Amino acid sequence: MELPPLKQARIKLSSGTLVRGSYKAESKLFSLAGQYPYTQQIDVVFPSSEALENALQKLETRYWSCSCSLVQFLDSVRPDSTQNCLERGILALGLSEPNGTDVWSLDTRGVLTFAVQRSTYTRLGLVGKPLPWKACDDTFIIIISLSRDIQMHDAANRAQWHRYNEKVKAALQAWDAWRGSWNILYTFMEPEITNTLMPGSALRVIQPALRKTADVYVPLPNIRPCPQSTDKEQVQDWQEDMSALFEWTGMACLGAQRLRVNDHPDPYLAVYTPPTPSRPREITHLRWSGLLHPSFVQTIIDTCSTPGSNPSQFVTITMHGVSTSPVGYLNASGNASLRAPRSDTEDTRSLIISVAGSGSDPVKDQNYVLAESISQWDMRWG
Repeated sequence: MELPPLKQARIKLSSGTLVRGSYKAESKLFSLAGQYPYTQQIDVVFPSSEALENALQKLETRYWSCSCSLVQFLDSVRPDSTQNCLERGILALGLSEPNGTDVWSLDTRGVLTFAVQRSTYTRLGLVGKPLPWKACDDTFIIIISLSRDIQMHDAANRAQWHRYNEKVKAALQAWDAWRGSWNILYTFMEPEITNTLMPGSALRVIQPALRKTADVYVPLPNIRPCPQSTDKEQVQDWQEDMSALFEWTGMACLGAQRLRVNDHPDPYLAVYTPPTPSRPREITHLRWSGLLHPSFVQTIIDTCSTPGSNPSQFVTITMHGVSTSPVGYLNASGNASLRAPRSDTEDTRSLIISVAGSGSDPVKDQNYVLAESISQWDMRWG
């Protein structure tokens, strides 16, 4: 049997130190969540700590699902509505039909991005552009700004954007007429129960699921920034050490039996060696699943990484994106990096934070390493 070729992906590693007293001013982590608008799951793993566990268990959020026409939804979102949705940081996704491929996203900039197939694009009549890869040239991107001030967005590409005006609305109404209702997920920066936008919306409350596992090999990581060295061997050693820690993180999130102290697999079937040094301990795993607003994701990161708030030796945070969203990443200027929305797209960020140095000071500097997976058909490839 001939297996299909594996899709290419790139892993981007970055590292640094959270200097106490200057966390928000100097750390990349302060804006990390805002760069990734769509997150559907977060896994946090750490050597069991009652203080950190209690702090994280208090964190919950909510989102809504509804079924309605696209124009009906947009009329409730636009700036002249009574809902003030853009000011409240609305985040929304239009899901494709079971056999369909057309999707859209409304991100926190107030920008609506469509990824539609050629047949829909031709019939819709709104100008867009195809994705730049041969394997995806049947997918077209259409961008519409709901914001009153389109100047706030990407100056280089705004000539190809549409404003949400009567002409655009008429085209979308015609689409609604032949397509029918959309299944839509949405949430807000501060998702209060009274934030229900569309009649008949179903409220989904997201609370963390907790699992504790005893007698697990837990690494004693020496997290440090990547060496600023011309010695390739030294950099390669650092990358291998970090790779072993991220492998352990993934297995811990899965609850893998291989991490157990009493695990004795057949060496011909499964071989795993934990990072060195490691020791038997209990670990805690918390998971949030659903449409997670970037502000909530940032709250989890801040809870785990603010100096002095985490008595555990280290904590890992794994964030899974919504791979079917056409927008996967926003750069520091707020401009989007587009991609081919596919269910098998890689879209994961994994973060490891540990105490730097030693001593009795409860507020120590912390080192971190961030691994970002970037799939083949993503403009971040360049």
